[in-house]
Amino acid sequence: MFKRNHVVFGLLISIVLTMATFALLFALNFYISRVLLDRNPILSFNILLIFSIAINFLPLNYYTKVRAFNTAKGVMAGVFLFALFYVYRTFFI
Repeated sequence: MFKRNHVVFGLLISIVLTMATFALLFALNFYISRVLLDRNPILSFNILLIFSIAINFLPLNYYTKVRAFNTAKGVMAGVFLFALFYVYRTFFI
């Protein structure tokens, strides 16, 4: 379906990894704070989003090491898009 060294493949990896990480962290944050501790969530939305964006540097490092630079560019484009979303949400909403 996709060539291994393709920008769209890297962008999809970045989007799926960020969304999955955010969903997992959000669920864990909710479960730990509401169910176990019976209080408001411990981590804010912005902190969860930063961790979700930062996890994308693992595939970026991998695809750079295996010299799949187009895929690494796609991952970096996804990081850039989510970083723009973070800046927009933090400063303009």
